[in-house]
Amino acid sequence: MHDALAGARTDWLAHVERTAVEARQAGEIAEGTDVSQLAFELVAFLEMANAESMLHNEFTSYDKAARAVLGRLRAVTTDASSLPDSP
Repeated sequence: MHDALAGARTDWLAHVERTAVEARQAGEIAEGTDVSQLAFELVAFLEMANAESMLHNEFTSYDKAARAVLGRLRAVTTDASSLPDSP
């Protein structure tokens, strides 16, 4: 079970990182962006929201995570108009 969960998490993080690399190559993310760090932070926001909702029945955590993800993407985007005004 541990290995299956660890593998799924590794695959998910790698997918998010590949997507960020593709966005950087397409000029949508600033050239100097550390995509590994960006992917880690985005996944961390989502995982924390899920943990809060599961452990504490706290569903506003998903809204908080959405705002955090949007804020982080705004910090690295090359075109702010490509992002929504709110999550």
